[in-house]
Amino acid sequence: MYNTQSINERLRNFARDNNIPNVERARVILCLERVIARLMQDKYLCSKLIFGGGFVIYKMLHSLRFTVDVDAVISGVDKKELITKINETLSIDLDDGFWFGEPRVKELEISSGYGGIRFKIPYKAGLPPPKEKELLKLRSVQLDISLGANLEEVAKKEIMLSTLNIFSGVEWSIYPMEFICAEKIHALYSKGDLNTRGKDIYDLALLLPKVEKTKLKKALAKTFFNRKDSLSNIYESIVEIDTSYLCDNYLKLFPDSSKEDFQEKWELLLERIKVLD
Repeated sequence: MYNTQSINERLRNFARDNNIPNVERARVILCLERVIARLMQDKYLCSKLIFGGGFVIYKMLHSLRFTVDVDAVISGVDKKELITKINETLSIDLDDGFWFGEPRVKELEISSGYGGIRFKIPYKAGLPPPKEKELLKLRSVQLDISLGANLEEVAKKEIMLSTLNIFSGVEWSIYPMEFICAEKIHALYSKGDLNTRGKDIYDLALLLPKVEKTKLKKALAKTFFNRKDSLSNIYESIVEIDTSYLCDNYLKLFPDSSKEDFQEKWELLLERIKVLD
């Protein structure tokens, strides 16, 4: 069992050694890891949940972009059953010094058209568990699960190593990086001038040089097919985007950055997408 003082001391050391300016960021990352460790205790969730998005990029590629949520997709389960399973697994005691309360649940409209569920999960590091009057004051982390898209055939099994080496690694299923790229490219294509996902520009500039062109083209074909969109003229559509909203959001997410930095990443992204057409 690890108490609050023990966890906090280790997190401070981790943040210092990894040049993380705010120890709370390290705490949130560890908290998300412990959420996933609990979810993977359920055999069905372990076999069906596939994780993607910024948290996977952070864990697998050591991205510097901070995230406070986890994205996943699941198929073959209805919403009520999924909510029940999530609640049950979050209550599992892994003897790791973390407590998770019953999440607040909200239905989401996902761009895939399948729909999804957002879980806002209150947590506390260390024991004892919070008293009832403390619950409303607790911080929370977020889990977004898209329902319906069957991507099990493309998922990869990996070991998620813990931020703190006091915890064992956890086996999880993740999107291959080319599929994460494909999802983000589709978001650019579908949202056009109204896109405010500046984080995607950062992620794509990091990911595109690392993925194989052939694998990415296959991932794009599957992603656009699932979204019922045409795969033709991707570059022509994206190059015409007015990037004003994207740039504004990018600068809010990365206040130490600049418009020139955004433009450099945007042009790199366009170069990589152009050769895919």
